Amino acid sequence: MSTSATAAEKLLASFLDNPPIAIISVVAALVIAAIFLAASGGQSEAVAASSSGSQPKMSKAKAQKKANQAAKKKAAAQKQAEADARADALAQAQDSDDEDSPSTATKSKKKRRKRSKKKKTPAAEVAAAEADIVADQGEEWSTVPKKVATKSKKKSYQNATGGSSAAADQEKKEIAVPSRKIGTIVGKAGSTINAIRDAAGVEINIQDKESTSGDTTIVTITGDADGVKFAVKIINETIKNNYCKLMKGEHFKEGSMSVPTCFHATLIGPKGVTIKKLKDIGNGVEISMPDRATGGERVRLGGDSDDIAKCKEAIDDLMKYTHSKIIDPALIHVELDIPESKLGRVIGTKGANVRHIQGTTGATVRTPDRRLGQYMNKNVILVGSQAQVNAAKKMIDATLAEAEAEAAARASAAEEREQSQWDSKTASEKTEVQADAWEAPAVDAEEDGW
Repeated sequence: MSTSATAAEKLLASFLDNPPIAIISVVAALVIAAIFLAASGGQSEAVAASSSGSQPKMSKAKAQKKANQAAKKKAAAQKQAEADARADALAQAQDSDDEDSPSTATKSKKKRRKRSKKKKTPAAEVAAAEADIVADQGEEWSTVPKKVATKSKKKSYQNATGGSSAAADQEKKEIAVPSRKIGTIVGKAGSTINAIRDAAGVEINIQDKESTSGDTTIVTITGDADGVKFAVKIINETIKNNYCKLMKGEHFKEGSMSVPTCFHATLIGPKGVTIKKLKDIGNGVEISMPDRATGGERVRLGGDSDDIAKCKEAIDDLMKYTHSKIIDPALIHVELDIPESKLGRVIGTKGANVRHIQGTTGATVRTPDRRLGQYMNKNVILVGSQAQVNAAKKMIDATLAEAEAEAAARASAAEEREQSQWDSKTASEKTEVQADAWEAPAVDAEEDGW
């Protein structure tokens, strides 16, 4: 015991003689103890975990998570590859149409390379294509451009069905579309057809103009069954309405009104001028006239509720007066009640007087049109500025006054003829009476023996 105490005292004395060494030794001892305790605790936890069976569960969850991430990456890569393939196919079609324009083809290739290097971003919302229904002239055939990203105001079909990106069996459907409606389906710069593609998640190809036969064009839709069905529905509605609902906002409403076929030409106007003005009411109104082949009197209207109401009012005015202040606020119209007996004088031989009034005053003169039947306005209508209408009315009044003067002159002449005939007849009868008066006494004298 004394020897051990002496050794401990010596060790303590050596530490006290060298304080830095003592401090370092203590710290080292503490570190070694901490490492030992940590290792012991980790081993005990590992042993506990292995005994409870939790470790296999953690490994299975991590493996499932990694598998899901890999599946998502693979699906995204496949979707991007399909999109790039469609874009390249459309671009090649565009390049083949533009063989005579090398600069355009070069620009298209540069844009494809640029899109492949950076992520695509949605473009600004585009306006609906305007259908040209002027006298069934049809729309100009538009070459389907390279697909561009669009953003529809309505929810896409994929979002509406849960946005599933799982691969499905591909379906292919061909529909025959009137060639004059192809421009409506394509839209300005391909805006309409791209909106349908994005909403339905399908590929849409249009038959080349050179290979079409007759008045129809084949449109091919490829994709999953539900997407193809949805795209066909939207295309048929677009053909019927001359506009695509996908391109419209949330406040877009639809309506209709009955317009007799005899007024269809009035609504369209010369070279489509009138119907274009109707479409410009408010924020814009979509107008779909009945198909001439099938007939009908229902005119379909689409737009904001207030704009549709104004359009209906304007159409009513056009049918009644051939003019509406809603679409032509700078002009006025005046109705003139002219007796039917004098209407021919206002019109003139084969309409010569009406043409003279219109050419002189600049006003438009609308006379009753018997072809309208029960819808005919029996009054004469003047349309134009206030000055033009006043000048036309003055000329018509002068024509009517001249007609009245001529009628009065004819009546006076007829009266004079009747008076002359009467006077002549009276004079003749008076002469006969006088002759009878001389003959009667002579007869009496003879009878008396004279």
